[in-house]
Amino acid sequence: MKLQKLFIIISIILFICSPAYAWDIRGPISISGDGTRGDWGWNAYNGVSDGDGTSGDPFIIEAWEIDADGGDFGIKIVNSTVYFIIRYCEIYGASDTGTGGKGINLDNIERGIIDHVDVHDNFNGLRIYNSERVHVTNCNFDDNAHRGVFLTYATFCYFNNVNIRYNGGEALSLAYSGNDYFDFNTFEGLHIDEYGDTYSGYGIYLRDSHYNLFYDSEVLNGTGSGGIFLWYSQAILFDNITIADNEYYGIYNFRSYFMEVRDSEIIGNGYSQYYSWPGIYLYKADRCEIVDNEISSNEMYGVYLTSDSTDNKIFHNNFSDNNDGGVQAYDSGSYNLWSASYPDKCVMGNHWDDHFCMSTPYWCGWGIVRFCTTDYEIDGAANAEDEWPVLSTYNL
Repeated sequence: MKLQKLFIIISIILFICSPAYAWDIRGPISISGDGTRGDWGWNAYNGVSDGDGTSGDPFIIEAWEIDADGGDFGIKIVNSTVYFIIRYCEIYGASDTGTGGKGINLDNIERGIIDHVDVHDNFNGLRIYNSERVHVTNCNFDDNAHRGVFLTYATFCYFNNVNIRYNGGEALSLAYSGNDYFDFNTFEGLHIDEYGDTYSGYGIYLRDSHYNLFYDSEVLNGTGSGGIFLWYSQAILFDNITIADNEYYGIYNFRSYFMEVRDSEIIGNGYSQYYSWPGIYLYKADRCEIVDNEISSNEMYGVYLTSDSTDNKIFHNNFSDNNDGGVQAYDSGSYNLWSASYPDKCVMGNHWDDHFCMSTPYWCGWGIVRFCTTDYEIDGAANAEDEWPVLSTYNL
């Protein structure tokens, strides 16, 4: 009798503590336009549970487990200007390689929110095309065969607290997209395919995409690739980003001007068995700033500037254990500065852990700094030097 009462009590507790959402399994959702009628409308047939599409009462698609069953998409929304939210869903099985299956496909959208959605085991995770003001929060895009997330002609999109991991292609790809904002996200490689092979694309890939901002995120474990690749993409900011353990470079900047890397960690990149790569590689890139970073344990140089890379500033960084104990930076460009005026302080160079020097104290506005009395010589045809190296590591 006591056991029976105990069983009843446990059953009641489990019922009370059970999740609020009971996710029903269904097939793909396809919506086109702003209407509410028919097979393409914002209605119950397409999983819409609430709302009228206004800013105060958006359409709601929630609590669905969507099995795309090998097709082209899990959720597809096209040519729509209404407000909508997709939340608390699981989407998988959009694995059609011929059409490039997508867990979620948004095409010509003006505003939408994706929140607490898991998208996995599709060919691609999320595609945003020719759209604006899509906000993605608290989501996972993992274990998709190709890209995790890709944006093309997308503007004013926002990604917060999103994990994009273990995908076969790029974790995040932007093409012809601008003014997008990313913070507190993880971009990670280490995709393992059905044959047990491990590979992935870039953590972040930008092509002809400008004025994009990245904050407080991680770019990790690019296997068979690098961490971040910029192709003709201007005015990109990376602030407080950990870029670590990528098989090739940490950042490869190809002809992309006005890139800024600040308050970040570029650690342990470039360990490929075929080539050694630097932490940050600037190829014919101009007017970039690399400031306030920890740059360490990269297989090749910490920072590498090719010829025709001009007017770049690299200062107030800590360089340690790069290039297997050799010189830690390379410069074959022109007019690049390895020391510069730090805001409200004096001219500052970098800290180099392989630079053993006598030092002299200077007052720099906030306290005494001990500068080396000898310059740090940098490899490369530019014959560049850090003229104001500091003796102790910066407290970044």
